[in-house]
This record gives sequence, structure tokens and C-alpha cells, in this order.
Amino acid sequence: MPSPSPAPRLLMNLLGDETKASSRVRGYWIADELRDLGWQVRIDHATSKSGLLKIAAGLPFQDVVLFQKVCTRYHPTLLAIAKRAGVKVAYDIDDFPPGDAQSNAVQVTQKMMRKSDLVMAGSGALLAYAAGFNEAAHLVRTGVKVDNYAAAPSQADAKPCIGWIGNGRTYRRDLIEVLGPPLAAVAREHPLRLRLIGSVGEADLYDYFETLQGVEVDFLDQIAWGDPAAVRAALAPVDIGVYPLLPGGLNDYKCGFKALEYMASAIPTIASTAPGNADLIMDGQDGLLVDSPAAWEAALRQLITDPARRQTIGETGRTRVMGELSTRALARQVDQLLRPA
Repeated sequence: MPSPSPAPRLLMNLLGDETKASSRVRGYWIADELRDLGWQVRIDHATSKSGLLKIAAGLPFQDVVLFQKVCTRYHPTLLAIAKRAGVKVAYDIDDFPPGDAQSNAVQVTQKMMRKSDLVMAGSGALLAYAAGFNEAAHLVRTGVKVDNYAAAPSQADAKPCIGWIGNGRTYRRDLIEVLGPPLAAVAREHPLRLRLIGSVGEADLYDYFETLQGVEVDFLDQIAWGDPAAVRAALAPVDIGVYPLLPGGLNDYKCGFKALEYMASAIPTIASTAPGNADLIMDGQDGLLVDSPAAWEAALRQLITDPARRQTIGETGRTRVMGELSTRALARQVDQLLRPA
């Protein structure tokens, strides 16, 4: 009787630890699922020269190495060492701004994609970008670890809670310029609550949203991002999740993770029609896509005044996430792409 094949060995070189969103979602969560599929997975997020040298020394003992959005000047050399050792190399990219062709990060990323055996891209826009550097580019969507989320209980409060989660410093213009005016208009008719999860003490957000009439604002400057219980607790009061994005730039290359978090929590989502959101959300079924201030107002009014509609959209979103957009489903795709022949 033939002996079983040894478990394939994978090194993930990530940009950060579990507190960094892309590393947590496309690294640690996928690693957990791959272990269940029989992989030996080692994770390293060293950034110093000495740390990267230790990674280089261990590369010959791996079957596959996955570089996730890392782009220091040393990484092309690490990639070359892996290739010389016969290690399969993949590059993973999400939420990346390719517009500045002169930046070192963009140039190194392009080189890494060009030299890798395959590239995994988190959105359709990123896939089109990556395919310009590597014919073996594949769409591997960002997913959610469904067990980390729970369907939010229905709220009986007369003031529906509009919720947003993320880094308020990064998204302050999106929140103020895209969400602010429609929210102010709707709040004149329907008093509501606004919960900003990750406002990080951003003065512009406090100054703007605290002045809106009819809006009771709850600022959560920080939560323990790597703690599923903390994320669940932060999202629990939310009735409607919002994902406002200004058009152009990095926003055109985002992978829709905020929408996925709302969907996993059975929270109906209203999102700007950025490419990543438009690829992800089935408009009118598991979320609402909007492209103008008037459309934002109409979507907010619809969900604020129709709790049954909120519940239907939220439940549809959670069902879809539990299927095709879970990390478990996506890890099976990654397994097929990375598993050595």
C-alpha cells in the first residue's frame, strides 16, 4: 500500500500581523482553511533586513511561497532565491493603487508579478491590471471567515442605526463627501443614529458629523481588530451598513471587504458603485448599489422605512457569503492553484 503524500509546505510572507486587514483576511484566515485541507503553513511578516534574510534561508525547505502585497527592495531577490530552489511562487494583490507608475512600491510589485509562477488578484480591476504582467493571473476574491460573524439581531429602536467600519483617517473624504450630504437630507425627515467603527479620533469626522441635525453619532475610535468578538460587538447595533467611495484612484481597485463584513452579519448594505462593489454586490438582492447623492438618499429612505426589506436583503447577503464568498470556499480555490503538481 503506497504511503500517503507528505503535506505540502507553504510559506506566507505577509505585509503585517492579524491587526492589518489584508494580512488577516487574505493571509491568516486562508492559512487556517488551508491547514484543514492538509497544508503545512508557516506565516512570516518580517520587514527588517535580518528578518527577510531568515526567510531567504528557509525558502529551500518550502514547496510554495506566497508573497501577499509585500514589495520591499529585497523581495525580488527573495523571489529569485525561491525560484532557484525549485519552489513554486505566487503573488497575491488586493486594494493596491497601480496609478503611480514611478513609485518604488508599484515598480517592485510589477516585477514580483512578472516573475511569479502565478498571481492571485482580489477584484476584477486588479485582475485586469495583473494580467498585463503575468498570463497566469487568477481572480481570487476576498472572503470572510463566516464563523467570526453573527447575524445582527433586529433593532426595535425608533432611530435606525447606520453603520460604517474601517479606518476613518483613510476614508474621511469618502464619508464626508459621499455619505454626508445624503445622510443630512434624510435625517431631516427620519432621525437616525450613525455608528462610525474605526473613527480613530479623526477631527474632520468629529467636526462634520457632530453638526448634522437629527443624527446621533457614536464614534468608536478603535476596536481590537484581530478579535472576532470585538468586531461582532461593534457591528451588533447596526441596521444598515454603508460603504461610500469617491470615484477613481485606489477606490477603483478595492475588493469590497466592508460590504462582505456587513453581509456576513446579515446587515443590508448600501455601497457606491465602485468596480469592486459592482462586481461583488447583486444590486437589489444582497445589497443596494448607488452612484449619486439622489440615489444615496433614495436607498437610505427605502431601508430606513422598510424593516422587512432590510431583513430580506440582509439574510440574502449572509446566505451568499456563507456559500461562495466564505474563506472556506475561497481556500479550496487557492488550494487548487498552489498545490504542487
